[in-house]
Amino acid sequence: YYLFPLILGIIGIVFMYNRGVDGRKDLWTVFLLFFMTGLAIVIYLNQSPLQPRERDYAYAGSFYAFTIWIGIGVLALYHAAVSMTFRQLRTLASITIGGSALILIIFYVLNKVFGGDSNLGYFLLFISVISTAFYTLMTLLNNSIKGDSWIKGIVAILVTLPIPLIMAAQNWDDHDRSNRYTARDFGANYLNTCAPNAIIFTNGDNDTFPLWYNQETEGVRTDVRVCNLSYFQTDWYVDQMKSKAYNSDPLPISFTHDLYVQGKRDVIYLMEDPRLKGSVELKKALDFVRDEDKRTKLEQADYAAYIPSKKLYLVVDKAAVIRNKAVDPADYDKIVDTLIIDLSSKHYITKDELMTLDMIANNNWERPIYFAITIGRDKYMNLQDYFQHEGFADRLVPIKTPSDGGINFGRVNTRLMYKNVMENFKWGNMNDPKVYIDENNARMMMNIRSTFNRLAEALVAEGQNEKAIKVLDRCVELIPHKIVPYNYFSMLMAETYFKAGQPEKGKDIVNTIMTDYKEQLDYFFKLDKPKRSSVDDDIQRCLYFMREITMICTRNKQPELLKDVSTSFNSYLERYSSLK
Repeated sequence: YYLFPLILGIIGIVFMYNRGVDGRKDLWTVFLLFFMTGLAIVIYLNQSPLQPRERDYAYAGSFYAFTIWIGIGVLALYHAAVSMTFRQLRTLASITIGGSALILIIFYVLNKVFGGDSNLGYFLLFISVISTAFYTLMTLLNNSIKGDSWIKGIVAILVTLPIPLIMAAQNWDDHDRSNRYTARDFGANYLNTCAPNAIIFTNGDNDTFPLWYNQETEGVRTDVRVCNLSYFQTDWYVDQMKSKAYNSDPLPISFTHDLYVQGKRDVIYLMEDPRLKGSVELKKALDFVRDEDKRTKLEQADYAAYIPSKKLYLVVDKAAVIRNKAVDPADYDKIVDTLIIDLSSKHYITKDELMTLDMIANNNWERPIYFAITIGRDKYMNLQDYFQHEGFADRLVPIKTPSDGGINFGRVNTRLMYKNVMENFKWGNMNDPKVYIDENNARMMMNIRSTFNRLAEALVAEGQNEKAIKVLDRCVELIPHKIVPYNYFSMLMAETYFKAGQPEKGKDIVNTIMTDYKEQLDYFFKLDKPKRSSVDDDIQRCLYFMREITMICTRNKQPELLKDVSTSFNSYLERYSSLK
């Protein structure tokens, strides 16, 4: 905004200060509003650096306060057009421009001696020059037009009107949600992933509110119960989950309200009782937690509830699995006898996890249970080996698929997932170049890339290469590089193209990624050392992914591509080493 809103606000502050006692009282009042709804909230909330979204709305009051000063700034310029003389203008210019120029010189000298930059000095000088320019224009107006103060008021408004217009022009593109229906359609995709009468666990606002909207307003899949794990830690939300909603029956929770009321069983400790050998049956562990006898509690922790083992198991009722069609008939022979719930990595579980375990124990495969793809692994309770990918959610099934040691876990139901992502799902115009994709949408679209590639990998493993290529092509069509730059998941897509017998399409992705990384590295290496140090993690990330691409080329026997990628990687690695 060329600092224009800030400059006009500073003019307003100075004008209020110079208006005498009454003006300073007003200034103090506005300042208190500005401080208490801005900086004081920053101090009070003490938010961690990584937030799921911008938190500007928490400080909206301070923005309103500053706009008061901006408005007073317009009044200040009008006042100058009515009464300011050239003598006063010279005094103003000597104080502002002269003072900031002196500060710049001081900074310049100090930085020559001690190092650093003079950005603050240039910043102050720019503000002083622009402020003086405003006052010069108003002073000329005062001396050229006598009387007719209303004309001078209109001129003051016209002079400052470009400031909000600039702000609107600069902000319009990244605040325009026209024709963007990703939230609505993605929410429906979550719901439509689920089998009838399912339960889907979500974790945050972005993967919960769109689902609620679809059910409440659009009437989409009202048979599915959306259960937000963040809220599931509260007694009132557990109460809601035990009630019928839309066409969804109450969740199978056996705990009564008095057992999970706020302050009770908020945390369940996990202990290894040496008297117990092996795993503990899940229902018995829950009965132990449910027991109010003080002998089942930790005396040293104010009689908090605990589970005397970190390894639990659930006996699988195979007849119930088959009766409720929890798995495809072709997978009946893969049904396990028991579900192993290994909580060795945890020291405790929270109320939401307790209720999840209770539901799993009591459900007996009658209702499909899903975990949204946006849920973090810390909420899986190490059940991911029993997950089945079907789209935007993973279904808990009694089939164990050990992790491959990488980012993949669980199994893929290619029949269901292919139908979902290729036929049933809608994408909210996310590939329309006229639709603005913000950070949240871009991050979700990267997850969608991973979803497409996981399906394509599974299809290749089943020998369905033609379908795999169609899936990858659809992903490239929906999420092109020009809208969301290729990332790690795109590298995996290139490898899947190689495996599916489409090396040219894989090469196109690799070359696009390499071009992007080389442009980034060229820019980073041009920075001076202090600035380059601040982006060292980004440099190492680019180099790491370049090395990963060489390994992909090696694994998939792409010698010419490997030669090009290796040459670039080694060249940039040498440059990086020489600059260290």
